[in-house]
Amino acid sequence: MPMTLRRIQPAALVALIAVAVLGPGCASQTATFPDRPRNQVWTAMVAVAENPDYPDWRLLDNEVAVSPDGDRILVHRRVRRNLIEPGSPMRRQDRDWQFEIRLLDTEPPKAVFSSPSVVVPVWLQQEADRYFTSVRELLGEVAQGPSAQRVAVSPPPSVRE
Repeated sequence: MPMTLRRIQPAALVALIAVAVLGPGCASQTATFPDRPRNQVWTAMVAVAENPDYPDWRLLDNEVAVSPDGDRILVHRRVRRNLIEPGSPMRRQDRDWQFEIRLLDTEPPKAVFSSPSVVVPVWLQQEADRYFTSVRELLGEVAQGPSAQRVAVSPPPSVRE
């Protein structure tokens, strides 16, 4: 019985290539907090997860689940913005994604920021950098306010967009 070849749709082909290149869907980034007690790092991590700061985006939903053991934060966020580029019509962008931040039982304290979704690695890195910078600001490790150089970061889109 001869095998028939089916034509692959362009969107399906892109998805297959993304999974092959990016892996099955879990990426992560870490940060270490030397000279800080674990409970202080944990308190800052929870505060940043519960109160995100996105200068270019409007926060629609921010669901945060904090583990009672003090080692894991699960986050589900939805954000929106109207993107206006010169010479182009306004485009509405909605983002919906999930990520997890774990505080490992190490000395010094080490946190792991990861996403179970298939995301573009650059977006995960930017969101993790935004998150860890905010944690460091709360801990007094980096300058706050107008003198601090903050980069507006687009949150990572999930596969469900």
